[in-house]
Amino acid sequence: MANRVEEKNNVLICVTGQISCERLIHAGVEIARRAGGTAYVLHVAQEGRSMLGYKHEPEALEYLFGVSVKHGADMVVVHSADVKGAIEQRAKELNAGTIVAGRALNYGGWDLLDDIQLRLPDVRMEIFSTPRSE
Repeated sequence: MANRVEEKNNVLICVTGQISCERLIHAGVEIARRAGGTAYVLHVAQEGRSMLGYKHEPEALEYLFGVSVKHGADMVVVHSADVKGAIEQRAKELNAGTIVAGRALNYGGWDLLDDIQLRLPDVRMEIFSTPRSE
C-alpha cells in the first residue's frame, strides 16, 4: 500500500492582543475557504510576561474571539515561555499548510516569523503588514 501524503489545507492565524489583527482573521479564513480547509486562530501569551502587553489587550482578545466565532474559526490562547515552539507545535497538531501572521510596517530584520519559517519549511507563510501599536 502506497503512503498517501495528507494535504495541508488548514490555516493557523497568529494574533497578538491588538484589534488590528481582525484583518488577519479575515484573510486566514478566506485562505482556508479557498483551500478547502479549516481556519484556526492562536494567541500565545508569553509566560513570565504581563498578559497586558498592550493597553487594551483583554478587550482586543475578547473582540478577536468574537470575530473568530463569527467566521467559524476556533480561537485558543496558549501560555508558553517558548512562543515560537508553541506556534510550531500548534501548526503541526492542526496539520496547517499556511500560517497567517502580521508584521510591523517598519520591519527591518530577522524576527520570530523568520525563525518559524525555518522550523516549518513546508508551511507557507502569509505575512501582512500591521501597525506597530494601537
